[in-house]
Amino acid sequence: MPNRIRELRLARAQVAPRAFTLAALASRLGVTEWTVRAWEHGRSRPTARHARGLARDLGVAVRDLGLDDADQPAAAQ
Repeated sequence: MPNRIRELRLARAQVAPRAFTLAALASRLGVTEWTVRAWEHGRSRPTARHARGLARDLGVAVRDLGLDDADQPAAAQ
């Protein structure tokens, strides 16, 4: 099941393009751009802490990220 991370990031980038690049989001979350890209494409899942940070940055609830079992995200790569 695809998540909504990329969709939500791109929607926020319409309002603040520089703030929602892969690099900017990765920097705020303390991960690499590759990690954020892997989350967006479903190759890995954010930890609970990173899922909360993503949700906060994207202005949504964790459940709105579209992660399977959003209460227990798996470890990031």
